Formats: sequence, C-alpha cells, structure tokens
Amino acid sequence: MIGIMLLRGSFDEKIELTVQGYQFPDAKPSEDWHDANWLRVRLRVAEMPGWDASDPALLTTEARTIADWLRKAAVGLSEPTLDFIEPSLTFETYEDEIGDRYYNLVVAPELGPRALVDLACASVMLSLSSDPEALREAADQLEAELEAFPVRGTPVAYWD
Repeated sequence: MIGIMLLRGSFDEKIELTVQGYQFPDAKPSEDWHDANWLRVRLRVAEMPGWDASDPALLTTEARTIADWLRKAAVGLSEPTLDFIEPSLTFETYEDEIGDRYYNLVVAPELGPRALVDLACASVMLSLSSDPEALREAADQLEAELEAFPVRGTPVAYWD
C-alpha cells in the first residue's frame, strides 16, 4: 500500500502528498537517469473540493530533500526556499518582525485545484502548521512512502 504524507495547514486543513509511482516505470537509469527517477505525485486538500491533482513533479532525490527540509523546519533551521527542477511545488520559510517562523507550500496550477488550471491562474500558497511534531510526522510519513521508490542508478547533474 502506498502511504500518504499528511501536512497540516494553519487552519488544520489536511494537505495530502502521495507518491503514485515512477512516471516511467520501465525506464533504465543507464539510458536516461532523469526519466528513470521522475515521480508522479498527487496533491489533495481534503477541505477544498476539486483539489485533487497529479503530476510528474519530483525526482526521487528531490522528494527526499522534502523530508530533510521538514525536519529542519521542526527545529527552526530550514532554508528559506526549497524548490525543484519542475516548479510544481515550492516550500518556503519566512520570519515575521518578532522572529516567529512560518511555512508555506506554493503550488503551481498543474497540482492545484481544477479551477486554477481552468482559469490559467498563477500559483496558490498554502500556509502550513508550524507545529514541530506535525512537521516531524510529515517527514517520517514521506520517508516511509519513499521506501517503495528508491533512487534508480547513480544521480547525475542536470547539465551532464
């Protein structure tokens, strides 16, 4: 069974990120490392009808960096921005004038609610809970989910 990484929104909404599988399950890393390691992901926001989208959005190596970012966020040490080759998802950290840290998930139309795609809208931003335990749990869930999707072959730089 495929697991789900569950992020909590600032208003306790459930943001589900699921790895559905490799985009090209039969791809050989020796022929094209990137094709062999693209993952299809599903993003669903339970409280927002129509927000259930899938897209090949992450490489296997990139997906693993999300768990690291979440763990760092849980202790206040995350990088300001975590983005990827495909600009479908971006994780952001910001700090207000009194030093409180906040986290956002910026979602491009291909993984956003159907209305964004229909209206050709720009990205939408979801505020994430800054509860350390919730961030650690999401990291644990993602790592467990990714066990079914190992990195295939030796990673190569995008420009190789």
